[in-house]
Amino acid sequence: MENRWEGKQGSWPNRFYATLKNSLLHPTAFFSEIAKGDNFASPILYALVNSAILIFVSALFSYAVKFHLLPTVGMKLTSPSVASGFFAGPGALAIAIFIIPFVVVGYFITAALFHMGLYIVGGVKQSFIATFRVVCYSTGAQLFAIIPFLGGIVAGIWMLVLHMIGLKIVHETDFLRAAFAVLLPVLLCCGILIFLFTGILAGGLLAALIG
Repeated sequence: MENRWEGKQGSWPNRFYATLKNSLLHPTAFFSEIAKGDNFASPILYALVNSAILIFVSALFSYAVKFHLLPTVGMKLTSPSVASGFFAGPGALAIAIFIIPFVVVGYFITAALFHMGLYIVGGVKQSFIATFRVVCYSTGAQLFAIIPFLGGIVAGIWMLVLHMIGLKIVHETDFLRAAFAVLLPVLLCCGILIFLFTGILAGGLLAALIG
């Protein structure tokens, strides 16, 4: 693909745009290409640029409403991730810089969970870095959260789809194994919540019986 993020041809904005477009609109061909990569730095930087864009737009919306450049109702109709004023204060830059390490750690944790899921179902054909690159290069989908109304929902769903397609392609496995790996963290979270709820309920009933 021309002007890939990790390529040498063209300016970095052009390479970013080409990567964003190809990852969102042509994921099969795109992930076939990134499977050849072998570094962590470039995908991390790409993912952080996507996060920075979303944070910047969030700040613009927040300031626009704060200074009455947009009606308040417009803010309410914007997706929650964009409407948040958390990054709109004077310390926005400092806060954004502070959370960068945590965001990067989040990429590694997500990739580790996906890789573990693939390993459980026998779908691992490549190293951990291939899974990690899928996670980072799927972050372009989060920019859909900029769109009012259902943008946040679209962003979440499309990112899950990109994760599934990417894992299927780079690990040369089937879609069901890739889907299991992506949904495993969700299943784990649901299981933990159910366990905690059941424990609390059982503890309450036991306390009531003893009392």
